[in-house]
Amino acid sequence: MAKQAGDLRRGNAIRLNGEIVILVKFDHVQPGKGPAYLQGKLRSIKTGNMREHRFRITEEVETVFTERKLATYSYDAGTAIVFMDAETFEEYQLQKDVVGDEIQFIAEGESLELEIADGEIYGVAYPDYVERTVSQTIEGVKKAAVTNQVKPATLDTGIEVGVPIFIKEGEVIRIDPKTGKYHERAK
Repeated sequence: MAKQAGDLRRGNAIRLNGEIVILVKFDHVQPGKGPAYLQGKLRSIKTGNMREHRFRITEEVETVFTERKLATYSYDAGTAIVFMDAETFEEYQLQKDVVGDEIQFIAEGESLELEIADGEIYGVAYPDYVERTVSQTIEGVKKAAVTNQVKPATLDTGIEVGVPIFIKEGEVIRIDPKTGKYHERAK
């Protein structure tokens, strides 16, 4: 389906020079001299490489149908992560660079959505926050003049993060998987 470049939004998938790319960033630029244009930062779904491209506002671009499919994180296969389709039980192996570092905050057996463009899986949609149990941490020692103290804590997935000193073993906390930082106690 063709669209004018001016109607595109961040996250859209388009076919550019025969390759499917995702619009990661998209800015409207009005130079002092000459016509306005759109400056896009694009990520290839095949290679993951980023590049920039300039579009005229009225330029016709071919959009690609995208969808999300629910899948279960099965296991880490070394260089790839294996997911299983929740409906058909079909297995998908995705390279770790496609999956991203956020997978370390997801436990085996948990469900995620796979992002698909034109029948090809190009990424994983992670939740904004994940709830993890603190399996090991040290007792916090409060120092009088210091604020925002953090201490190391190992989560049930085996990853270590910094948490406030009041967090104890066995507590469930919320972590932002994109940054790997503590957000709050789970409610």
